[in-house]
Amino acid sequence: MSKSVKLTAKWQLDAALLSRPVDLTALVTMSRSSPEMLIEDNTLHRLVSSLLNEKNDKKSDKDTKLDVLNILANVATGSRAAVAEARTALQGVSEWFDEYMAQEETTGGQEPELNKAMVLLLARCWEYKLKTEDVLELTQGNRKIALCTVVGLLEDGETYSTELKQRQKPEQGKMGQWEHELVVHRYEKPLLMQICRLLRGFTHPGTYFDSSTEEIALFSVERFAEEMDTLLEITLRSNLVEKLSMALYDCLFGDEEEDEAESKSSGDGTLSEFDHIAITAVHAFLQNLYFYATENIEEYRRHMLMETLLIPRLVLPYLDRCVIHATILNTRAEAYSDMLEGDCVAE
Repeated sequence: MSKSVKLTAKWQLDAALLSRPVDLTALVTMSRSSPEMLIEDNTLHRLVSSLLNEKNDKKSDKDTKLDVLNILANVATGSRAAVAEARTALQGVSEWFDEYMAQEETTGGQEPELNKAMVLLLARCWEYKLKTEDVLELTQGNRKIALCTVVGLLEDGETYSTELKQRQKPEQGKMGQWEHELVVHRYEKPLLMQICRLLRGFTHPGTYFDSSTEEIALFSVERFAEEMDTLLEITLRSNLVEKLSMALYDCLFGDEEEDEAESKSSGDGTLSEFDHIAITAVHAFLQNLYFYATENIEEYRRHMLMETLLIPRLVLPYLDRCVIHATILNTRAEAYSDMLEGDCVAE
C-alpha cells in the first residue's frame, strides 16, 4: 500500500508555478483553513518575490497578485509567529508593485481590489491600527480611490470559512461521519472598528491641512470643500450610511432583540471603549460631511433621516446601551455609598 503524500504549502506552490498564469486557488483555500502551514519552507517570501513582484503578466496577472495578498492576509489572522512572518514578507514588496497597483486601479468605476486586499493585509498585520494617512499614502493621495477602498472593504464584510462538523457519532458496527461545513462570519469586528476610524479621517481637516503652517491659503480651503463634495457624492452613491448602520448594528447590537432583558439585568449590554470610539468616529464622519460639503446638503440630510436605518439601527440602540451603562454605574455608586455609610455607623 502506497503511503499518502502530505500536500504541504511548498508542494502546492511548486505545482502552481507550472501553470500560466499561476493559479493559487489551492493555496488560498489552505491559508483560510490552515494558515500556519504557509509559514513553513519560506513559502510567503517566495510568493512575494516570484509572483507579487513579477512584471511578466503572463506568469503573474492581476488575479494572481490578488491571490498572493489574500493569502498573506489570511495568514495574518493566525498566531503571532504567522503575523510576524507576514510582516517580514511584506518588507519584500518592491516599489514596482506599488506603482503597478496605483496604475492598475486609477480607472474610475472599477472596484479597487488590490487596494482593498492591501489595506486588509496591513490592518491585520499591524493590529488594526492604520491611520487614514496610511491609506492615502497607499493610493498616492487619491482620496476618491482611498474612500472607495474603505467602502469596498465594508461591502465585503461577509467572510467564509470551512469547519469540520460531526454528522454522525460512531456506534457499534458503524463509523462516525464527518463533513465540511461552510460557515459565514458576518463581519470581522476589529476590521469594522478600523473602517469607522478611517472614515472619520477622510473628513477631518487635519488630514488635509498642515498644522505647522501659520496661514492656510485660500485655494487650500476651496480644495478642501471640493474634496468634501466628492466624498459626499460617493457616500450617497454607495449608500454608505445604510451599510455602516447595518454593519455596526449586527456587530454591536445584534443580540438586543433576542435577550434585551437579560443584557440589561446582567450588564452584558455595555459597550467597550473601542466600540464607543468607532461609533463616535462614524458620527463625526457624517457630521463633518454635513458641515464641510457645499453641495447636495439638503439631499444628504433627507437621505440620512428618511432613506436609511441610521436612527433605528445605530442612534437609538447606541443611546439605549449608554443608558444601560449609566444605570449600572449609578447602581454601583449607590451600593458603594451604602457600604461606606454602613462602615461609618459601625464605627
